[in-house]
Amino acid sequence: MKIKIFLIFCFIFVLTRFGFSQNNVTLEAKNIPLKDIIRAIENQSNVTFFYNDNYLDLSKKVTLKVENKSLNEVLLILKESASIDFAFMPNNLVIIRPLNTQKQFRVTGKVIDNAAQPVVGVIVTVKGSSRAVVTDALGDYSIFVNPNDRTLVFSFIGMKKKEVAISNQKNIDVYLETMISQLKEVVVTALGIKQDKKALSYSSQQISSLDMSKGNDLNFASGFSGKIAGLELRKSTSGAGGSTKITLRGEKSLYGTNQPLFVIDGIPMENSQFSSPVDFWGGRDSGDGLSSLNPDDIESLTVLKGANAATLYGSQGANGVIVITTKKGKKGKTTVSLSSSLTFEKATDLPKLQYSYGQTAIGSLDSWGAKGSYNNNAKDFFDTGINSLNSVSISGGNDITTAYLSYSNSSSNGILPTNQFVKNNITVKQSTKLFGDKMTISSNVMLVDQQIDNKVLNGYYWNPLTGLYLFPRGLDFNKYKNEYQIFDNNRNLMTQNWPVSIDIQQNPYWILNNNSNTEFTKRVIGHLELTYQLSKDILIQARGNYDYTQQTFEQKIKAGTNPVLAPPNGRWVYDNYYNSQKYADLIIFYNKDFGKDFALHSILGTSYEKRINGDGLIVDSNQDGLTIPNEFFFQNLKTAPDLRSVINGRSIKESVFSNLSLGYKEMLYLDLSARNDWASTLAFTKNQSYFYPSAGFSFLVDKLIKLPKIIDFAKLRASYSQVGNEVPAFFTNPLNTVNRDGLILNTEKPFTELKPESQYSLEMGFETRLFNNRLAIDASWYQIDNKNQFIPLDAPAGSGYTRYYVNAGHIQNKGLELTLTGSIIKTSAFNWKTEINYSQNKNKVIELDPSLTGRFNLGGGGDGFDMFIEKGGSIGDIYVNAFKRDAQGNLLLTDDGVPIKDIVSKKIGNANPKLMLGWNNTFSYKNFAFSFLIDSKIGGKCVSMSEAFYDQYGVSQRTAEARDQGGVKVVGIKTDGTLFSGIVSAQKYYTGIAGRDGILESYVYDATTIRFRQMSLTYSLDFKNKHLFDNMSFSLIAQNLFFIYKRAPFDPDLTIGTGNGVQSVESFCLPPTKSIGFSMKINF
Repeated sequence: MKIKIFLIFCFIFVLTRFGFSQNNVTLEAKNIPLKDIIRAIENQSNVTFFYNDNYLDLSKKVTLKVENKSLNEVLLILKESASIDFAFMPNNLVIIRPLNTQKQFRVTGKVIDNAAQPVVGVIVTVKGSSRAVVTDALGDYSIFVNPNDRTLVFSFIGMKKKEVAISNQKNIDVYLETMISQLKEVVVTALGIKQDKKALSYSSQQISSLDMSKGNDLNFASGFSGKIAGLELRKSTSGAGGSTKITLRGEKSLYGTNQPLFVIDGIPMENSQFSSPVDFWGGRDSGDGLSSLNPDDIESLTVLKGANAATLYGSQGANGVIVITTKKGKKGKTTVSLSSSLTFEKATDLPKLQYSYGQTAIGSLDSWGAKGSYNNNAKDFFDTGINSLNSVSISGGNDITTAYLSYSNSSSNGILPTNQFVKNNITVKQSTKLFGDKMTISSNVMLVDQQIDNKVLNGYYWNPLTGLYLFPRGLDFNKYKNEYQIFDNNRNLMTQNWPVSIDIQQNPYWILNNNSNTEFTKRVIGHLELTYQLSKDILIQARGNYDYTQQTFEQKIKAGTNPVLAPPNGRWVYDNYYNSQKYADLIIFYNKDFGKDFALHSILGTSYEKRINGDGLIVDSNQDGLTIPNEFFFQNLKTAPDLRSVINGRSIKESVFSNLSLGYKEMLYLDLSARNDWASTLAFTKNQSYFYPSAGFSFLVDKLIKLPKIIDFAKLRASYSQVGNEVPAFFTNPLNTVNRDGLILNTEKPFTELKPESQYSLEMGFETRLFNNRLAIDASWYQIDNKNQFIPLDAPAGSGYTRYYVNAGHIQNKGLELTLTGSIIKTSAFNWKTEINYSQNKNKVIELDPSLTGRFNLGGGGDGFDMFIEKGGSIGDIYVNAFKRDAQGNLLLTDDGVPIKDIVSKKIGNANPKLMLGWNNTFSYKNFAFSFLIDSKIGGKCVSMSEAFYDQYGVSQRTAEARDQGGVKVVGIKTDGTLFSGIVSAQKYYTGIAGRDGILESYVYDATTIRFRQMSLTYSLDFKNKHLFDNMSFSLIAQNLFFIYKRAPFDPDLTIGTGNGVQSVESFCLPPTKSIGFSMKINF
């Protein structure tokens, strides 16, 4: 209790003002509520009153007349007339308490619905007073009443209000009846506007903070999988702090981003990356803006699908919008929340490698040697990862000011030795009402400090997994583990100890200790908002937001590293970037009811946004190296180092927008929106401004037509929108650059003929609730057409340019989404709630520029893997080196019977699934709750570069089995036209088709997966204000426990990067992991 009191007074200290005022008070009030008198005294005396409205009747009418009286005199008079007492505290604080507290008694009880289920969030009020409480997760309440109080009032949205006489009862249980016609579900939509979901003309889904926290992943976005129809998520393999690739309703843009816009409390969030791998040689995933947020600060999350929902956000919302609503202070009792989780992570699904055939010969890279029994060096390499997330928050306030303060610490020791992650988040929010509640000033500051040591660098270079997996069998791996560096007498320093010399392979422990890297990220988000109620119908809102992120990356590559990667004295890589976003808007809201039939909700606004991405400095000593070995300082760089100032993008966008929503008898709703943007990235063109509108309607069928009793609610909706999109910075006016050798003239033709990319979106849907709201169905069909794509092409010889751009391309996505939500079992003790999310999307390239007669590369890839597009194909089509065949489909073979690689790559499928399913379940019994999530992706293809290397080096289990069987059976046509059907030695066959730039057609797999994604078991306790703690819960949590079905030798959801050109391909990535742990939450 002492701790609680201490925290309360610390919080009060933040909220109150300093200094004590002795101003006299003049006041005349006749039958005025006590609440107004208290406020008037505060305004004149500069003190702050603190009280618990559970014990104080603020609506009590009081008559008071004083003139130029001291504060003490006024309070003595008020004490008699209002039957209250006062206690003076430091820092201008006066505590108010009722004189008859000793006569009060507690009333407790439970509120249930017509299915005998507890109702959470029922407001229980003492009639005629402002004293009120809210029922908890079990439907229980507890409230103090005075002897003269007669009635309790129970109210909840969608249920009939009920009044119950107290009559000296100390336990009152209440049954509330559902009012189907008054059910209202509020959804946070564009610009943070709250709307009744039944009025929406487009599809949306919500995830609560409770649902997001079940997995306790350090990157909360990982918890989206399977919970939103139409959302696909791929996770970077770079570990904690890595980025995620999220798409809604398919990929739409060839050159731009396909990620949705993330919005925090109505403000667009900066979510770009500083760096992402685009090929197989090496690259760093710098993480994204989303990964830096504190999951425990999030109250709820709303997914607005498609451009129809996002017209008011402009081109950034063309791929859909994910609206994040964060927690804020609430008036009343000061609450403290503590949460802590600890999970243990284990590598699963390691590659199937062989340890029964040894090194080919002394000094060989591969393992095509003699049969034997050799140690498995991979199984003990990975650590047990330990992840923890601890946070504390304080929330509270009064009728005037509320505040929220939180701190969280996230840490992880990854499965890769020496990989560590630490993140600290601080959030401070406040809101103050002024001028009789007409004006509200709110502010918010979020601070992030993050450090990652030895982040996983994907690809061939700097990757410890290449040496781990390809290590020649028969040699003593432990020797190279314990002696990864040896002393070089000639150089007087330690150098790498490894039995082979090749660029893609080094001693894993040398990389971890002597090619180490560190990444620092610091971020601040500041937000200020002012709203003013100009009249009953008009509200004015002004907001400003500043989002700044700085990231420093440093890699120290010591002398002795493979000479292809570093010169003799070592190499130093240093990157220092920043992103910034300045955003401001001014919005006027006009809401008015016209009689009983019509309701109008409208907005008119303007916004300004300035973005700077990837502005910074890159230093790489490269092959010039260092003057003195292993001294990583600027002054130790050799003459004229590779030092560059860089910027990825800079843009300014100014906008005006409006929205009008008209409702008729809560049955018909019409929604109209329009926006016009002026974008700096369209400078030097004739299209610097672009306009786009949207329209939608919804019709509540059950309001007009009498439906069968089993149907509680039925709604039809449709919407159409057009959204424009500018190009990235500098396309219309490419920049010249400078390096250490002088000026480098631009060779790209300015794109002055540019037209903004346009997206046309049509959506239709149906919603219904059945069986007394026990079953809900939400179905959507959509068609999205993206036109005027911007595509880079090779410039004709002699033009003076190497590349130019054209507006070309028509990409179409069609799809279906279905969400079923049901309460399968509802009793007073046991509940079973289930949700099924189903979606399918068909992507098609309708047309490209006439000059594009062949394929267009999306960028990235290599070594026999590419993602091309062509007319009639789809974004995500995978092309690989294929077997060469004759007109009849027969394999063409060398004279030795080894298949021949075709010179033209072959389309082998698409990276995207044909359909996605998620099945989420929650079972509750008394104080226990058990939930699990199964999700699946059906269809699609994936490719493994690693498996091709395993076969070439003879280290895969497949090559051992082939040797055990005497070779590989091959049937085909030899170069001389004769038929061959026989056995080819395993070594000859696999070294002929596998490896870098090999025949990757052999390493294409079905990407279908069905996985047990998430599980939690929770026990909750509610102390009903009888103890220091209000409530607490303990949970056993698990993620990615196992695959129910998987054909690929790796997890297809893991990706080396989030770019468009490297999806569904694996290259020596970290193995998937499963995690098991526990969490605890305490509120007091």
